[in-house]
Amino acid sequence: MARAVSGRGSRGIAAWKPGKKPEGEREARGRAGAGRVWGMELPIFQDNLKSSGGWAERVARGRAEWDRWLELPGGLASRDQRVEPLELRAIIHGWGDRREQETVSPIDHDCLLMATARIRQWAREPGVGFGSAQLLEIYRQVDGRETDLPPWRTEQPPLLSPLHDPVPAVLLPRMVDLAFDWFTSEGFEEMHPLEQATVVFLRLLDLHPFESPARTKWTALLAAGFYTQRAGLPPLIVDPGAPDASARFDQALEAAFRMLTQPLIELFAEATLRTMEEVGAPEAV
Repeated sequence: MARAVSGRGSRGIAAWKPGKKPEGEREARGRAGAGRVWGMELPIFQDNLKSSGGWAERVARGRAEWDRWLELPGGLASRDQRVEPLELRAIIHGWGDRREQETVSPIDHDCLLMATARIRQWAREPGVGFGSAQLLEIYRQVDGRETDLPPWRTEQPPLLSPLHDPVPAVLLPRMVDLAFDWFTSEGFEEMHPLEQATVVFLRLLDLHPFESPARTKWTALLAAGFYTQRAGLPPLIVDPGAPDASARFDQALEAAFRMLTQPLIELFAEATLRTMEEVGAPEAV
């Protein structure tokens, strides 16, 4: 059996076999009547994809400095104050689509900052989980528009890859619920938090629950960041304005749709390390 690559020797991603969907998902799609497997198969690591960079070890070493803030009175609030400008910088450089900007209002920066704060709050509350209700709340904050329209998309979205095959809109609520059910499974909990975040991000992009590609991408990234922050790591701050960042992200995403998830995990690990380095140790303040 293929094994996941992680600092904890996790095997959760290996439980996602190509061609094998959770029972509820296969049943729901079967009832749709097409007998077709829609959407990206769930990611799996192969032994030959193991990273030689030791990203998990590097993140563990960086975390030693990151956690030192917690030893200081008011250290958590001080650390948050150093993280927020990094979040804002990424938001300002954020993903967009010129065609989308012509038909959909631009995303408000303040709305995104409020959504990041909400995720941070949930991640620090003991026993708080993340599911469809939380996803919709974050999407509405990211969207920022007053509307009575249902949030789920009603048509097929733009494809993110030639291999992207989103589920029909009629199945979306059920598929999102099934995804978050799996995100509470034992196999998922055995993964490294950055692996968890990658799986959540990819699955939400694969489902593409909302009409707007940019809003969907931001919502998926914020949702994925819940899983890093609940483990005490930084939020996922992927700055599209960094050199080669957009090209690398697109390449990693394309690889992920071909079942090669390691490049995206490493990209998220590098982003996490960069955040910890930019925040610095308490002595550097």
